[in-house]
Order: sequence, then structure tokens, then C-alpha cells
Amino acid sequence: MLQAQSLGIENGFPFSADPLDTMSSPYLPTSFEGPAGTHGFLRANEEGNFEFEDGTPVRFVGVTISGNACFPDSVEAIAEARRLRKLGVNLVRFRYMDYSYDWASTLSILNPADGFRSLAPEQARRFDWLVYQLKENGIYSALTLLSARAPRVEDGFSQEVLDTIPWLGQGLQFIYPQARAAHKHVAGELLNHVNPFTGIAYREEPAVATLEILHRRAMNTFHRLSYDIYSSGSVLNWRHTRRVDTLFNAWLRQKYGSTSALASAWKVTPPEGGYPNTMKGGSFEESQEWDRVWTFNAGNGLSLLPVLTRDSVPDGVEALSLRVRDAKGNVYDSYMTQTVNFQFNTIYRLSFKAKCSNPDGRTIRAVAYAGQGGLSPGFNEAREIHPWWEEHEILVLIPVDNGNITTNLYFFFGDKDGELSIDDVQLREAAPTGLLPQESLENVFVARTPWGENAGLSPQRFLDQYAFYQQLDRDYFSDLKRYVTDTIGVEQLVVGAERTWAGTVMDVAAQRDMDVTMSSQGWDWVSSENGTWHVRNYSPLRLSYAGPTYLNGIFAEAHKPMITSFTTPFPNRYQAESMLQNPAYLMLQDWDGFIYDTWDEDRGDNRRDYIDSADWYGMRNNPVISGMMPAISQIIRHGLIAPARTTIRLQHTEDQIRLLPRLAGSWGVYGVPGGVNGFGTTIVRLVVDSLDATQFTQANDFAFPAQADGEVNSDTREIRWEFARGTMTINTPHVQAATGLLNRPGGIGLDLLDVNVFTLNESATVLWVPLDPTKNLNQPGRSLLTIVTRSEPTEWSWIDSSTASLWGRGPMLVEPVRLELEFKGGGDVKDVILTPLDQQGMPKGEPLQTTKVGADYRITINQGETEAVWYSVEYVPSGSDVKDNLSGNEGVLVRGLTNVEAERGTVIVDLSKAPEWLQVKLYDELGREVALLREGLFSGGETRVNFSIEGVSSGTYFVRVKGREGTVGGTMIHIRK
Repeated sequence: MLQAQSLGIENGFPFSADPLDTMSSPYLPTSFEGPAGTHGFLRANEEGNFEFEDGTPVRFVGVTISGNACFPDSVEAIAEARRLRKLGVNLVRFRYMDYSYDWASTLSILNPADGFRSLAPEQARRFDWLVYQLKENGIYSALTLLSARAPRVEDGFSQEVLDTIPWLGQGLQFIYPQARAAHKHVAGELLNHVNPFTGIAYREEPAVATLEILHRRAMNTFHRLSYDIYSSGSVLNWRHTRRVDTLFNAWLRQKYGSTSALASAWKVTPPEGGYPNTMKGGSFEESQEWDRVWTFNAGNGLSLLPVLTRDSVPDGVEALSLRVRDAKGNVYDSYMTQTVNFQFNTIYRLSFKAKCSNPDGRTIRAVAYAGQGGLSPGFNEAREIHPWWEEHEILVLIPVDNGNITTNLYFFFGDKDGELSIDDVQLREAAPTGLLPQESLENVFVARTPWGENAGLSPQRFLDQYAFYQQLDRDYFSDLKRYVTDTIGVEQLVVGAERTWAGTVMDVAAQRDMDVTMSSQGWDWVSSENGTWHVRNYSPLRLSYAGPTYLNGIFAEAHKPMITSFTTPFPNRYQAESMLQNPAYLMLQDWDGFIYDTWDEDRGDNRRDYIDSADWYGMRNNPVISGMMPAISQIIRHGLIAPARTTIRLQHTEDQIRLLPRLAGSWGVYGVPGGVNGFGTTIVRLVVDSLDATQFTQANDFAFPAQADGEVNSDTREIRWEFARGTMTINTPHVQAATGLLNRPGGIGLDLLDVNVFTLNESATVLWVPLDPTKNLNQPGRSLLTIVTRSEPTEWSWIDSSTASLWGRGPMLVEPVRLELEFKGGGDVKDVILTPLDQQGMPKGEPLQTTKVGADYRITINQGETEAVWYSVEYVPSGSDVKDNLSGNEGVLVRGLTNVEAERGTVIVDLSKAPEWLQVKLYDELGREVALLREGLFSGGETRVNFSIEGVSSGTYFVRVKGREGTVGGTMIHIRK
């Protein structure tokens, strides 16, 4: 654990975002195309991506707003909408705005007067105004129809039942019809409500992009977490878990009719005389020709002599003695093996009797390896052998289907010198357990098995139990979707429930009828241990698998749009890494939206410029996240990173999906026998292509491109992740980026940008994107450079790398970086100019001059001096009419100032010599003429040239004063609006 004195930010510079910043900036990307809804309702095209009714394609960059932040006052709503637009946001998801607890009326749009079954007028008005402001700023809304409302007496529940419900009534809507009816009723109240500021009901509002039926945790996920299995402290108490039991037993009765029929269906009857022993020569009798079916091998200088012995044999006349000499301590140096056949989803019992000459015992390990083209059966078990005969048993469930491919069963034993004796080796199928003796439908007492447990039960039992769970989920979501589309008549696309880390492909199957998939993952987490707050402070770039991207990939379906959201607690010091990594791989996977979760959940934070101890998941006051948002938005909304060239399409059968809980330990959450490469979603695209195929995909049905040790590269070659070094780079004509541990010999070399970090920052991020997404970065034009590390409040104090003793105060401080950048020049570029930008995205201080090195332009930036996260980068074209030197000739002084309120600018030309003819022109930063301000005879002394700035956008401009002999002076003017 790091020491306290090395943990905090030293010499940090203030970069707090202004929560009321509404000023547009010509230095930040902008994609405003008019009010939301201009292009009609959102739709999914044939490829499974979003587009509007008029065919306009769209990707979303969104934020989540929840709690009382959904109900700001008028000024706050205006400011929030304009600031989000400025940062590149075009979607706001609302959730946790429907609380039904008596104490939570300020957090809810629902009316406590009638049991929270209608809209509260004042709260609804605040919400309507915010939605209207978002719409006017081109920002769509995503409404969640149930996230916080718990059932009440007014919904038809008894107080006795309500006294036992979990927080927010989680799970009850799947098992109680009253809860489902209340869900429909409240959803109708919201969707039929007419926003007075737009004059449109939400069901008919094209500025509402999606409707999410339920926020998180469908019943499949609930069950995987054991929330519906009764135990002390479980989410559902005994009453509600018994309710699930009752529904399960009713489902079985409807299918089978009686206990006897159920018992017959679940029973697996062995053949007469039992299952045969499929091992050959396992008794090692001389008459069995055992040496023809067993193969023996010794390696690494070890010697092995297999001989028969008749000394105290436990089975028959003879046993096998394996004499090992010159062992080096590796059990795999010696083995015996023979070929066997395993059947998919079948339990086998391997048994053998063994003893050894070693007084302290020795190890024997049984391992099964599939032949060429096959998959590992997941059979790898060790047993301790003692100096006396003992029978050993290994039970194994085969999770893969190798068809006719044989499997080699090995016994490894090369770790010690001595003798190992073995006899009576048998391999037989084992009959699974069907209905248990005490179980019956008549007594409503057929138990549900917990996820991933009791694999020894019959396969049909698993198929039935998870068909029941699938039906619970599918009936609920399909019923709610029919209600909002057919009964209410909504036009929006419908999401089922947001998927989380606990979800599996079973959620994909249960919600297959939904229009859009939404997945939420996070990085790092917060806990309170003995009353002390802790954050783990892990780096996502030093993982041995793809983390959130891998988990999101579970839910991606072919031909269906997908939105992902991401949450991370402050003050994880690697937030900038996550904020580049997740959008980059979102683009590789060709997903359709990215949501920052959570942006704001407390109105009380709206005018504070720092993060406090109660707001560690909030992002609106986080300069690292908000600082990266404009560039990330530009990447996502304009597709500046290419999708993968290769798509792996996963096929599932219905029965295979229902067997997942039995075989999850081998299949993983993707439900693919043999598993899916943990880095797969960083290399190619993965989608679920079928949920009712005739044959399921296994790991040997597809392959990933070979990768170098310690790194993975996308098949587009645009994204490189060096997980062994903790760095990631993006290298495209429109995006140049590096994040992670960037201080290393030789720096980071990209096609258009070289990065050399001098300071010892544990993590730093450099991100460069064009303002015009149609232009390459090395073409003439303006672009945005973002340099960011980590942030913390002023006077923050660490105890260790996970614990803070003092949360500090505003403003937020950013850890500075000192680095050298080399911009690659283009043939039609004559200069590269960098201008630091302030928190509002406007120029601060003087432009930074690069040094030309060959065809390139080099500059050293010290953030401790510039105190900027954002930098405007100008590639000045060769044909620019602005001279390289605007400082002026001797005797000519030029100054400029603006008056925004009067919509007027003034240029002051001060001549210390005789009158002369002058021409005064205004140019933009690219050297393009904007206006002729004055032309004619100027008298000696000071002359004021006034001009209108109406219609002139905010930005930096050059004034050039030209005489008959050429340029005589100039100045720079900053226009802010």
C-alpha cells in the first residue's frame, strides 16, 4: 500500500467546472442540429443501429440524472441543459425519480396525497421544464418507468405484506399481480401526461428516445445473486421466497399434472445391470493385456518402470506398480494414459484404488485432454495417496460436446521417487438425482436449486427450473411492452431492464422481444468498513481481461441497438483511463450509446464546484470526466474510431441457455462451452446471433487473431492495449490518444502525434480530436487537445491509497503533467499554434508557439504553468494571409477590445508619425478574412475603429493593419458571448 505522503496531488492547479457555465465555445466540438425530435422518432435500422424516422443516423452520449436533481428550479434547468449541450451530451436518462416512501416526496414526481399513484403537480412542472430545456438544446430524454417505486397499500397490498418488502420493492413486480398493475398504472400517468411547455404528451414526444421498463435486475439476475433464495439477510424474506416457490410448483403442476409424472420426467434410469465401465485394462490383470491400452511416459530425466504386483492386491490377482526414480518435484513429469469418450452434459464417476511407498504420501492428478479439434472437458482433479490401499472417487460433469472426438485421460504422478500402486480403475456414467424423497407437488414442496449448485441433479430439473425463470421474465417484460405500445400507444423504442455484471445470456433470451439493449458496468467500488470509507483504486488498464467491455459484450445482439453506461467512484485515480477505454471499445463493437452514470442526483450540488463525501459517484463536478467529455462525444457521435472488421456470431439453443446455471463454472457468463477469450471484445466484434438455433456455438468454432505477449490489438489496428505495461493508445486519422503509465523511454509514437511525458505521473491521458470530424488531424483547421490525469478537492488528505481522512473543499485540483508533444506536419500547413483554454473553453493567456523540426512541430507543455486541461490546436494553412509576425512596425501600436453587451468591438490604432493610408482587416484563427473594418487615411495619434460583432461567433481573431508597404501592425482579439 502506498504511503500517505506520496498519494496526494502536489502543486495541483484549479480546474473546477462552473455548474452554471452556459457560454458556447468555438474551441470545443459542437454537434447541435436543432431541437431534439427534429428528425422524428428514434428507430432501429436493419443493421441494428439507431436512426431517426427521416433516416438520420445517431449515436448517443448521455448522462444519468436521478433523485431530486430531476426537479431543478428554472435557472438551474436552463444552465444544466446548456452546459450538457456544450459538453457534447445528446441524451439524458432519468431514473430514481419515482420514490413512494412518505419521507421521499422531494425525490419523486409522484403525488403522496394518493399513495404516489399520480403525478405531483409542482414536481411534474419542474421535470417538464427540464425536459423542455433539454429538448431545445438538442438533448433527448430516456425515461425509466420503474426504478424506485415500492408497492403500497393503495396498490392492493396488505400492510402485513408491506412490512416485509425489500428496499424499493425489488423483485415483487415479477411475482405479485398487484405490483405489476401498479407499475402499469403509474407508467400510464407519466406517459399520458402533457408537458405544458411543449404541448405534447410524453407518449407522443419524439424528443423522448427510449422507455426503460425496469431499472436493473430482472428475475434471472435476481436469482443468480440468490436474492430469491431464503437465508438470513436475503433480499426477499421467507414470505416472498415461498411465494416464488408457490409459483414454481404451480408451473410444474401445469406442465406435468402430478408428482408421479414429474418424478418420471426427472428420473434418469441406468441400464439393467448399471452403467458399464468404459476403462479398459483397469484391473491390470495379465490376461487383460493392460499394456496394450495404457500408455506410459516419463520426461525431464525421470525414469519410470511399470510392473505388475500380487502383494496385497485389492481387486483380482494383480495390481500395477509404478516405480519412479530421479523425480524433480513436478507431478506432470510422468504419466499413464488411455483414450475414452465423454458425452455432453453427463456426470461421470472415475474411481480407483491406490497406495504408495512414501511415508508422507504423494499426489496423483487425473486430467482429461481432448483430441485434436476438441475442447477440454474441464476434468482436472488431484488426490492424495497414502501408504495404504484406499478407494478414491472423482465426479465430473462434462460441459462440452466433442462429438466423436476422443479424449485422453491422464494420471500424472511424477513429483516424487517411490512406488505408486494402482488398481481397479473404473469410469462409469453416474445417474443424476431426480425428485427428492420429500418433494411433492401436492404439498407445494418441490424446491428450487440455487444458481450454480447441485449439478448432480437431473438435467431435466434444470431445464424446467430455468424455463420457469425465463417465463417469469419474458411474460413480465412482454406484457409491459404490449401495454405501453398497444394500450397507451407510445412511439418510442422500449428497453427491458438494464443488465449489470450479474447478468448472463439468460437475460438476453428473456428480453429478446425488447427493441433496445441497455447494459451498465462499473470500475472500482466503495465500501464502508467499520465506519471508514474505502475506495480500491485499481487501474482498468492493468487487468488480465477486458473488464467492463467484456461484461457488456454478453448482451450485444445482432440487429439490435445497444447502449452502455459506466460508473466509477471518485477518487479512483485512474478515471481518465476508464473514460477513454470504454468509449474506444464501444466504437469497436459498433454499439450505439454511452452514458455517464451518475451525472447528478442531488440539487444541493448544483452550485458547488467540488465533490464531497456524499457524492462520490457524481460526475458533474469532476474535472477529469467533464474535461474529457467534449472529445469523447466527438468520437462517439461522429464515429471517429472504426468498428471491428470481424464479427463472431454466437449461436445458442433454448435448452443450452437453460442449462447455463448448471454449467456456468465452465461456460462463463457468455454461456459458450469452452468460454470466451477475456480480451475478445478488444479484438473483434461479438454478438448473440441466435437464441433458438439448432446447434450451439462452442469455443472451438471460432478463433481470435494471434496477439503479442502482454498486449492486445483490435483487428482494425487502431486500438492497442498493452496490459502488461498499463497503457492504451488510439491511432486513427481523427483520433490520437494515449492513456495510462506514459512515462517511459522513447515515449509513445503515433502516426500524427508523439508523446513524451517527463513527470512521474502514475497515469496520464492525452486525447486529440478535430473539431471538424470530416478532416484528418494533420489538415489545416482547428482541433481540441485534452491533457488530464486525476483530480481531488483542495486540502484533500489521504491515509493510504484507499482511505481519505479529509475530503477537502473547492476548488477541484488537477495533477499537472509536463510533457513534450510532436505534431506531424502536413504538406499544406505552415505552422501549428496551441492556445490554452480555461474552464469555459475560452483562450487564456498567450498562444504557445511550436518549434518546427523538419516537417513536424514540437512543443513542451507544463500544465503547472498553463493551468489548462484543454488546448486549441491550430494547423495554419500555407496560404494564410495573416503574417507570421503581427507585432507591428516601429511607431505603430495596435490594441483591441470588445463590449459584448453593446455587440461592438474596437480597434485602437496609435500612430506616432505623420498621417498615412492604412487598411484594417479582421481574420479568424485560420487566416480567413472575416471583415474589412476600415480603409483610408489615418491621422497621427490615436484612432478608434469601431465595428459590430453581431453575428460574429465567440473565438480568437486577428486584426491586421496594412500600409502601402505591407503589414505595419496587428493584435489579437478574444470575442466571448
